[in-house]
Amino acid sequence: RTSAALLEGLRAGGLPDSRIHVAASLAEATALIGRLARAGDTVLFANDLPDTYLPVP
Repeated sequence: RTSAALLEGLRAGGLPDSRIHVAASLAEATALIGRLARAGDTVLFANDLPDTYLPVP
């Protein structure tokens, strides 16, 4: 799925597995970020759902 391609790219870019976390749900991801993220960190939220774009009035 989507995470497999992202993992491959992160690893190819030199990011160690110890710095990569994959969550099964938004709630799990949010909890992980709350525990692990620090000021200055970069967090990637990605999902396998289609994006819906709506015009802004």
